[in-house]
Amino acid sequence: TLVLPTHLNISLITNSYDVVHSWYIPSLGIKLDCVPGRSTHHTLYLDYVGLYYGQCAEICGRYHHHMPIRIAGLPFEHFAIWWQIKGHPKFLKNKIKKENFQNIINIQQKYT
Repeated sequence: TLVLPTHLNISLITNSYDVVHSWYIPSLGIKLDCVPGRSTHHTLYLDYVGLYYGQCAEICGRYHHHMPIRIAGLPFEHFAIWWQIKGHPKFLKNKIKKENFQNIINIQQKYT
């Protein structure tokens, strides 16, 4: 599951190292192509909190036609908590302080 915040413009850069992948998520109206040796840029915006489902639209390898995709859209405050607990890589856990976490929430509230 890919966890993303809602009501924010999200920029994604996709690529692949082996075969062409193509994430198709109809409820978001997007198809993200991942091409070996090439970076593709995408922008998306989640309107609603909830789950968005899709699948790989390319038969890019054995069993890839059964590759389900699930995106969980969370309000920013919940996303920030999830990120603090589970989202960021473990090597960053010691560097992120609680006051920085509160600053992230304050900045988000300032712009909404």
